[in-house]
Amino acid sequence: MYDLVVRNGLVVSPDGTRLADIAVRDGRIAAVGTVTGPACRMIDAGGLHVLPGGVEPHMHVENDFLGLSSANDFYTQSVAAAFGGTTTVFDFANTPRGGSLLESLERRKEQMAKSALDYAVHGRVLEAAHADELAEAVRAGCPSFKVYMTYREVGLMVDDETMLAAFERAAACRALPLVHAESDPIAAFLTEQARREGDLSWSRYPDTRPPECEAEAFGRAVRCARVAHCTLYVVHTTVGDALDCARRARAAGQRLHVETCPQYLVLDRSLYDDPDRGHLAVCSPPLRSPSEADALWRGLADGTITVVGSDDCAYTRAAKEALLERSDDGRLVPDFTRVVQGVPGIETRLPLLLSEGVARGRLTIEQVAALTSANPAKCFGLYPRKGAVRPGADADLVLVDLAAERVLSASVLHTPLEDCLYDGLQVKGWPEMTIVGGEVVVEDGIFTGERGRGRFLARGTGG
Repeated sequence: MYDLVVRNGLVVSPDGTRLADIAVRDGRIAAVGTVTGPACRMIDAGGLHVLPGGVEPHMHVENDFLGLSSANDFYTQSVAAAFGGTTTVFDFANTPRGGSLLESLERRKEQMAKSALDYAVHGRVLEAAHADELAEAVRAGCPSFKVYMTYREVGLMVDDETMLAAFERAAACRALPLVHAESDPIAAFLTEQARREGDLSWSRYPDTRPPECEAEAFGRAVRCARVAHCTLYVVHTTVGDALDCARRARAAGQRLHVETCPQYLVLDRSLYDDPDRGHLAVCSPPLRSPSEADALWRGLADGTITVVGSDDCAYTRAAKEALLERSDDGRLVPDFTRVVQGVPGIETRLPLLLSEGVARGRLTIEQVAALTSANPAKCFGLYPRKGAVRPGADADLVLVDLAAERVLSASVLHTPLEDCLYDGLQVKGWPEMTIVGGEVVVEDGIFTGERGRGRFLARGTGG
């Protein structure tokens, strides 16, 4: 007897969509096709698309920045993720300077153990001593790590020598570096210029991290990876110039993964002109122009961008305003340098791609399945256990109604935030049911998963 059978669904893979049943036994997919025989539960998925559960490769939870804590913990984040069709989550070890990479990975695993979803951990390299631990991190099932090319002021930036050393070690042990590509010298120069001119308004913020700031660092990271002969993954890419660089690198035979995020596809820099909400959208890189968003959509369609992550780093309005001063009449005094960086997005990642991508004809449903599930699973050593609807894979599924419509607002989403950057946006396409390891965890708008049910995923090296 099967534990669960999902009948008559339109089963989606990156290669195509077909009408099929899915049988589940012991948390794994037992069969896909025409399934006969009894089951403890039958779910009729008629008219719905069945996608592999989303793999979220990029979020920042229980994360302190400028001394302020993010809004969610790993349990509440996993709840929001499940409502958005995500079934596996990654976060980053907060490795400090002078500390151990391996010890920070273990601490992060302990923090993430409260998750209701399966989870994996990326490392963080800030100095050469951390790079020396990469081979052991790979053996411990954490074969990926992040380096920052900016944030010198808070001690996160690595110089080019350290980045090259990390890339060299990564190539030797087949670890995968993730790079935050922004030029710190350009950002610092333009921020100081804005300060001298007395303009630290929200609308000035994107001018201090212009497209050139990202494109320069993107190109430098790609060239360093080429010299070190390592595969590279660049997070939250936002500009067409970087995509052109990626195309040239791939044409020359370089292995390069490019990620973007829904906020850069749907929102634009005009949000910074709103005096009441602009600071809520302060993130790095900043929101760009509509023309850059168009370039990103083209990059998704032609395969230059291989992954869509959320870069979810959610802060309440109170946290966003905690370091700001107020005038005598109680109004905020704009100063983008004193606003904690980050925006939410894990719950809206799939709905926005369904609505702005599939419903508007920019992407196919198969491309969305690849961008949100199969490709990140392949990059980070989880495929085909995750990211696939096939026998032997974990039974992580999301049932999607492409005709369903919702109007986004804070009250519709499942976070402790009072604000929604997409407030009032009508989306078409919605995850109606989420299944994790063969267990239904979201159904009829209710979360039925369990705190601490998630398992740490020790990974092999990916691609």
